[in-house]
Amino acid sequence: MKKGLLLIITLLVIGIVYRLTITGDGNFIFNMDNARDMVDVREMVVLGKPRLIGPTSGVEGFFNGPFWYYLLAIPFVVTSGDPYGGILLMIAFWTIGGYFLLKILNRFGPLAVLSGGALWIASDYVLLASHYAFNPNPVILLTPLFIFLLEKYLKSGVVWYGVALWLLGGLFFNFEMAFGIFIPAIVVLTFVFSGKGKLLASKKFLFGFGAFAFTLLPQLLFELRHGFFMTRSVLNFLANSSNQSAYLPWQRLQSVSLTYWSILSGTLMNWQPLVKVFGIILAVFLVIFIKNKSARKEPLLLIIILFLLVPFIGQVLLPAKFMPWHLGGGMAAAILFLAVVVGKLTQKRGLLEAGGIALMLAITFYAIFNLNLKDTLGARKPPPDVTILAHEIAAVDYVYQKAAGKNFKVYVYLPSVIDYPYQYLFWWRGLQKYGYIPQDYAYLPGKPPYINNKEKFNSGGNPPDSNLVFLIKQPDTRGELHLWENSFKQLPLIESVKVGPLVIEIRNEIPDNT
Repeated sequence: MKKGLLLIITLLVIGIVYRLTITGDGNFIFNMDNARDMVDVREMVVLGKPRLIGPTSGVEGFFNGPFWYYLLAIPFVVTSGDPYGGILLMIAFWTIGGYFLLKILNRFGPLAVLSGGALWIASDYVLLASHYAFNPNPVILLTPLFIFLLEKYLKSGVVWYGVALWLLGGLFFNFEMAFGIFIPAIVVLTFVFSGKGKLLASKKFLFGFGAFAFTLLPQLLFELRHGFFMTRSVLNFLANSSNQSAYLPWQRLQSVSLTYWSILSGTLMNWQPLVKVFGIILAVFLVIFIKNKSARKEPLLLIIILFLLVPFIGQVLLPAKFMPWHLGGGMAAAILFLAVVVGKLTQKRGLLEAGGIALMLAITFYAIFNLNLKDTLGARKPPPDVTILAHEIAAVDYVYQKAAGKNFKVYVYLPSVIDYPYQYLFWWRGLQKYGYIPQDYAYLPGKPPYINNKEKFNSGGNPPDSNLVFLIKQPDTRGELHLWENSFKQLPLIESVKVGPLVIEIRNEIPDNT
């Protein structure tokens, strides 16, 4: 086995083991967003209802594409609905992206591979993306694959590289359109700046672009079926944006710049000296890039720069709501850029070589420190975050154990109101471990249905009623808990306990008339 491949495999194995270790025993986020996705995937798989649209976007009435749901359906089926299946999918994406990132860096030598691998393993931003099953996260995890395909396509012109490239770009648009919308611009500008703009009109290029268009067909079909609902939503959004004075370009530039710097900091392990070094190196390189035409014709660096700049500029210009994950793909490019710099410096002589080695050592040693191996490999307890699955499962188990095999009702207070995590967990855990689901489970009793076809998922038993009502309460971060509690004040309190960071009350369903 070649030494380069052995180093790549070693780094990937370390990263996989680390991620499996820290996410074991339910130690990962299962909140409103990814629980909502699991509820939708459950409906799609269990009831056999294909989806034409995916999760909501930052524009009201406009939806991302459905391919995230179809990908999430794979671990749903394989693991029988276990939420950990989504985490395994993210770790698989991290591994695929990591392989191509390190494969790209391998041409610059082992020190570049080691630097890029250390960042890919220990980056706080990448780490969160790889253990949180959220639809924008595959974008950052698979961006190295996209860069690999784009460089190959640019150099070789092989049509199948183009098809794979555009297909992945279309998936990015499905996953998070606020980033995916810039993919065509990145591809086109890559060809233009590299002096191959004429190829944009070739049949091979158009054939590849057809793969991108193919991924948009479900949304187009949804539009045709619903009277161009999403188109009207976007036009309405743009009209309202133009009538509002809230959008100020200078303020938008400041906001996006601060968020960009914050995300970059998380990508570089929140180590400010490294972030500043990155900023200085990038500034110097941009000056060279602008003044030197030959620098713009080096495909890999050109692609990296476009990934760093195009989404940033686009987010400044767009009036849509801006979120940190809208810049995710650029962060993978940032890791690649820094590792390429290490590789190029260590291929020089004298002070430049010494600087490259020093940068590699700094990245590697700080990455080891950032992994916090002592706590990770030792006895670990889930953090007190109420959205950690382990705490939610503990609450569900406590309720079932107190019900002692009888039926019950359970209501959940979340500041986000809709109790998607518990809508999913009482179905999945209830049927899997206890054989039945509660008589009623919602955020409040008597509310209009907010889960489609909920009654069709009750395939378990129907034990006798315990006349118990359980209230699961997250911490009150919005000052509205007392309003929610008013719906239950007439029910006699039997017991109140704390399960992890959650408070659970047991009440008698028979009202107290005294």
